[in-house]
Amino acid sequence: MRDEQGAPVAVRVEGIRKVFPAIGRTGSETVALDRVSLDFRAGAFSTLLGPSGCGKTTLLRIIAGFTTAEAGAVWIGGRKVSAVPPWKRDIGFVFQNYALWPHMSVHDNVAYGLRLRKLSRQEVTARVQGALEVMGLAGMADRYPGQLSGGQQQRVALARALVLQPQVLLLDEPLSNLDVKLRIEMRKEIRRLQRAVGITTIYVTHDQEEALEISDVVAVMSRGQVDQVGTPEEVYQQPTSVFVATFVGTVSLLTGQVTAEGDLRLEGGAMLPLGLDAAQSGQTLTVAVRPENVSLVPVEATGVPLLQGRVVSTSFLGNIRRVTVDLGGGVRLVAEHRETLAEGDVVGVIIREHTIISECV
Repeated sequence: MRDEQGAPVAVRVEGIRKVFPAIGRTGSETVALDRVSLDFRAGAFSTLLGPSGCGKTTLLRIIAGFTTAEAGAVWIGGRKVSAVPPWKRDIGFVFQNYALWPHMSVHDNVAYGLRLRKLSRQEVTARVQGALEVMGLAGMADRYPGQLSGGQQQRVALARALVLQPQVLLLDEPLSNLDVKLRIEMRKEIRRLQRAVGITTIYVTHDQEEALEISDVVAVMSRGQVDQVGTPEEVYQQPTSVFVATFVGTVSLLTGQVTAEGDLRLEGGAMLPLGLDAAQSGQTLTVAVRPENVSLVPVEATGVPLLQGRVVSTSFLGNIRRVTVDLGGGVRLVAEHRETLAEGDVVGVIIREHTIISECV
């Protein structure tokens, strides 16, 4: 099974529709997934990214076989598995709450799935020991989950999934219960492990930074549908919708009308010299601008066509300041700047890069 570019596909979902029934007499049914189709490349780290309620966890559970879809099909390794129970789908699943057995030792938690497969005691012991060593848990086999830190419990959950040597690894927000520092460390560890093992991985998160850092491919979801699929760079730098632009990172959306000269006249009256195609004259466009693609310069600077604005707020972020500039008429632009600016300062604005979004806000 291959995708449109000819790359091998490990998991394919096609036309998946999931509807949850109404709750109570006055409630209405909820369409969790609306004809979703996606290919997940073999060996890649793919992430389903989106806000709570967008359908990403439901899709993951349908791939795993824990939830049944009303329509559509799932293929794993070229085999249609829509009617196949979870334990026969050759997957490993890491839950948000880890789902460790509190009365079982680390060794027994990791060995649980192997014993269900009726492997010999020697093989179970060898594979569990190997998995614990890979996870940095050697020497902790006799401990119980309650004796472990959050990060160690997360490693046990990963070891339990990987010890089965599954074809596909599914992770449902596995880091959400960790503190920020440990979360950053563990996502790097998960990515390192995935690269070392080469296993096809599908990861669910609502954390944009997490998705951009660890993924080969990101599928951004909203309201039961997939808005955009691409590399982290494509999703961040070339968003195809207002939702993707605003959900993934910080962005300024500037809407205006294209002039005969190819400039963009903003709603507040300011003229944005972007060098657009003059053939688009008269069209209304929305332009997405990332803060790092904006330079603030003294208004007396010469040789560069300047847009002017007034500083309305600044935020200190350590090595950089985030500055909000009013371009007039309430139209605001966010920029990154290293020097100190005060509220009310008038500055020149240079936009180095932008992305045109077809839909308007």
